[in-house]
Amino acid sequence: MKAHLNLIVIMLALTASLYLGWRVTQPELTGHWHVHPAYQTSQDGLSGVHHFKINGNGEVRINEVLDEEYAVTGYVDKLFLTMHLRLECWYESFQYRIRGDRMDFWYEDGEHSRWRPVAHRFRPGDCDPEQDYFIDLPISITLPRDTMGEYPVIPVTHKHLTFQVGRDRFNSEIKALAAGYRKILDQDGLKDLIRQHSLYVPPSTRDLPAVAIIYKDASITPDELRTALTDDLQTITNLDGYYLAHRNPNEEGLALTFRWVAF
Repeated sequence: MKAHLNLIVIMLALTASLYLGWRVTQPELTGHWHVHPAYQTSQDGLSGVHHFKINGNGEVRINEVLDEEYAVTGYVDKLFLTMHLRLECWYESFQYRIRGDRMDFWYEDGEHSRWRPVAHRFRPGDCDPEQDYFIDLPISITLPRDTMGEYPVIPVTHKHLTFQVGRDRFNSEIKALAAGYRKILDQDGLKDLIRQHSLYVPPSTRDLPAVAIIYKDASITPDELRTALTDDLQTITNLDGYYLAHRNPNEEGLALTFRWVAF
């Protein structure tokens, strides 16, 4: 009996030692990782993934900048060295390995299998959360700065329309996009968006004031903004102005305030 107890104690001690050894040899994964643009494709299974954060509990949060916003999530299985990503319309999993601040994924490429460097870890302060926020847009936006106090809270309504207005990353031409549509919209496109948006507004809220939220590059003047949006904002029912996003440079991370601008 005593021999059996001794054997059980030895096995438990060995198991605990192996587990502790495994934990010690595990690479540190926590931090903010940027995906190399070459791998942000559907073929690589990372379409739309520009950066991700790994928390201490192994949770993965994709493209998250503002804490209160919705983020697609995943998790890391350290036992099998696998990352699982729950993307918008599909699920992907990859074997991974860590080499310092570089993360490689194992890819099946036809008859060949190989490791490919996919992401690089950024240390705190190495990247700008504002640029991360707009990283998936074909336009560049640096928000106007504002260190003033509180502003009116944006009304809760079903008629929010959000626009981004910035400069084309290749030719600096001013262009406007509508939120949720990752393509440039011309005048007819904006009108169609407004019409489609109105169709989905519940009858009980159609008489409420519409709300337009605009994120624009600080270098764009009010006249250029109106030209970029081709005055279509004024065609929205009951719209007499918009909320313009600003960044407070005195706050950590990306702290946004919204100032009311009347037409």
